[in-house]
Amino acid sequence: MIIHMSKTLHTTTLKETIIPVTYIDRYSDPRVKALIHEYKFTRRGACALYAKDELTLMLTDLCIEIITTRQYNNPMSTVIFSSPPSTMHARREKSVDSMWDLLLHTSKRIYWYVKKPLRTHVFYMQIFTVRGSWIKNRHAQHIHGSRKKRIADIQSRYSVRIIFKIYLYFLITIKQQQSFSFYIIDDVTSTGGTLLACSETLRIHMQHIQKKKPEISFDIQVFSLTH
Repeated sequence: MIIHMSKTLHTTTLKETIIPVTYIDRYSDPRVKALIHEYKFTRRGACALYAKDELTLMLTDLCIEIITTRQYNNPMSTVIFSSPPSTMHARREKSVDSMWDLLLHTSKRIYWYVKKPLRTHVFYMQIFTVRGSWIKNRHAQHIHGSRKKRIADIQSRYSVRIIFKIYLYFLITIKQQQSFSFYIIDDVTSTGGTLLACSETLRIHMQHIQKKKPEISFDIQVFSLTH
């Protein structure tokens, strides 16, 4: 079965999600849902490989559009792609963080598309980690609690990885980078709570850096393959 996903970008309203999220396709579409499920949970056989290739193509198109738009608007900005960490992977209920795996697979294609000088300003990095205290007390988002409870968990869910803090320090102090554009991409968003949790965690960290280095500027945008 061949599934072709839309490449037109849409943005959720605040009635749909707690923050606006730019996405590509509707998860309610049975074809789209089957593709996501095949990649995330089956992960074996020809169908799973096909699903991964299809999602990689869609994600590659999205990343290229983001990079070219950013290059036009702010060519000196360092672009960093990341994804929310899988709570199921953190709890060892899954062997692979599927969205991060998809981003890594996409990064290999991206570096073939973009011009060599631009590659030095495009990174794919794991920015976030799930807090240990949250892992002990919570379940994966899609199987735990009501919308209200899931939103209430936002502030306690993630922290910024130490290795990312170190590399960011390297980019700022050694590479003299002053402008950063962060793009956090998820595979499926429902309330937008996961993307909000990540973006606010990163925002707080970057604002802390700005207090010491006012010359640093940054922006954070959130995307999802489906809603």
